[in-house]
Parts: sequence; C-alpha cells; structure tokens
Amino acid sequence: MKYIIPQDKLDKVISKYLDINLNGLVKIKAHHYHGIIIGYPNQSLGFFGWKSDNNVLFIFAGVLDEIASNFGLDMSTYNIESAVGKWVSNKFQLEVDKIQVRYTMEPFFIHR
Repeated sequence: MKYIIPQDKLDKVISKYLDINLNGLVKIKAHHYHGIIIGYPNQSLGFFGWKSDNNVLFIFAGVLDEIASNFGLDMSTYNIESAVGKWVSNKFQLEVDKIQVRYTMEPFFIHR
C-alpha cells in the first residue's frame, strides 16, 4: 500500500520512523577523535559520529539509503540528511553545524 506524505510533514514522519527503528541508541565517547559515536550499547559500530571541536555530524549512508528505500524518496530531490541531522541533534542534544555522509564505517568504530 502506498501513502502520500506531504512535503511539509515528511521530516516529522522520518523523525517518528527513526524513534521507532533506532530506539535504544546511546552516546559513546569516541577514542579516535574528540566527540561521540551514537550506537547501541555493546556493539562495535555506531550509526552516527559527532566531532565536538567543529560540530560536524557524520551519518552512515546506510541509514539514509534505508529511509529513502522505505519511503520511496529520491535522495537528489529530498534532503534526507537534513531531516536525520535534526533528529540526531534534538534527540541527543548536540549542536550540529555541518553534516557529512560517510560510505565507510571508519568514523563509527567504537573502541572500548
């Protein structure tokens, strides 16, 4: 079944989707840069990284791909990164000045 979601409601729908599907994420201190990694406890990789020295949020591309796929979004016409960035910023009380999409897992390794 297909639903039509108005553009002005899409950020809210994506936020609810992330609340449900990424429930239980926590902030974990990053050991290879000044900042944090956001992931599940007792996992070796996170979904997001945040550098505290320049307020850059790293988003793993797989998260964006999943959202685009589930909602039938064209990533060239809708800024999914912005919606996800707002969600991360609000959920984890982080100041985000810039968003970078990462296609490798390098910024997301959790060293314990």
